Amino acid sequence: MRPATLAEVAQRRNGGEELGPLLAEFLDTFYGAVKSKRAQPLLAPEPQHLPSAEEHALLGAIGEHLAAALESHHTGMGERSERFLKRPYFTSPLEGSRRC
Repeated sequence: MRPATLAEVAQRRNGGEELGPLLAEFLDTFYGAVKSKRAQPLLAPEPQHLPSAEEHALLGAIGEHLAAALESHHTGMGERSERFLKRPYFTSPLEGSRRC
């Protein structure tokens, strides 16, 4: 079953599921909801804390990006200090995709 919200992605990740497939399935749900103008509620509530600092920051960045794509108010997720990293994090191991 696809995650219905970004918060559910975090909850299920904390339950042991892999983040990549959860995000992929959530994005399918989200972009389907964009077509019917029902996407904004999928970004609330804010996702719970993830043990991995990189994954925690990634969820905040994704939430902010999706809110911006909707041209709605930002979620504030990306502004929380615990979602900032000291070093860049890249989801791809391919060197060519690492651009800052």
